[in-house]
Amino acid sequence: FESNAPGASPSEAATRERKIEWDHTLDSNDPRDLELSVTGQTSAGTSAPEAAPVLWEEGKAAFDRGRYRSSIFFLKRLVDRYPGAPGYLEAHRMLGNAYIELNRPDLGIAPLRHYAEALGIDSVAGLRAHLLYGRALVNSKYFHEAELIADEVEKGTRPIPNQERDEDTALAAAEALLLKSEALFGLDHSLRSSQALSSAKQALRAGVHNRELLGRASLIDLKLKSRECNRLPSRGPLDEGQIRDQLNRRGLCLLETLLFFRKTMETGDIRSTVSAISEIEGSFREYVELCARTLEHRIMRQYEPK
Repeated sequence: FESNAPGASPSEAATRERKIEWDHTLDSNDPRDLELSVTGQTSAGTSAPEAAPVLWEEGKAAFDRGRYRSSIFFLKRLVDRYPGAPGYLEAHRMLGNAYIELNRPDLGIAPLRHYAEALGIDSVAGLRAHLLYGRALVNSKYFHEAELIADEVEKGTRPIPNQERDEDTALAAAEALLLKSEALFGLDHSLRSSQALSSAKQALRAGVHNRELLGRASLIDLKLKSRECNRLPSRGPLDEGQIRDQLNRRGLCLLETLLFFRKTMETGDIRSTVSAISEIEGSFREYVELCARTLEHRIMRQYEPK
């Protein structure tokens, strides 16, 4: 961009000069630059009303290209300074989504809550807005709040008697059940989480084909199985033979989780696959450490004075 381009107003020129100045920071890998751009703690820049359309255009273009840090720089200024400007409401959705993509869902909660409240729950767009808000909540470990959002969306998607739901509403209903399952898992309610997941998978089998939702469903399945493996029952102190039996059962259980891992990969959803890899690594690492501690304890007992 040229700051003295023909026809550019002073405010547009100033905004574009700021863009040039920040392009290096927003695309750099310096952790300090990432924190600065994500939290939006930058200099004030221009506040002229004419800057609002430029901020919207630049922020939307950056978001559409997947340049989330760059989009935050523009969109945050738009929502902070120009209420009612073109793109103001949609900027909240993009801003919150960008924070989620940058693994800072906690910062996306406020703009997504504003977006969801503005749209309400009586339209497909409103249902989608609430689900995105719920996703930010569950990813930020606000599980109670996420469960409430899931229940609200589920009620909003219930079919009218003698009338079939359209595909978009059916998709929102399936996602609401997945969100509820994720929230209940976070609250350590494994049985209820499994029941919600079963309902979600039934909806997905009924014709709702969505790669992301299928990936999320398989990931919850994997997490539930992994939790089951980590909680194999033991009653009181165990002798050496019982300990070996417990370790063997847990190892076999973990091998079964690899089947769920494969199913997650087969959905083709990248985000769920990455999370599944982390889950599998953590479970097997914990198992190896447990085996090592058990072996160490056995060796120490052999050398205890009698």
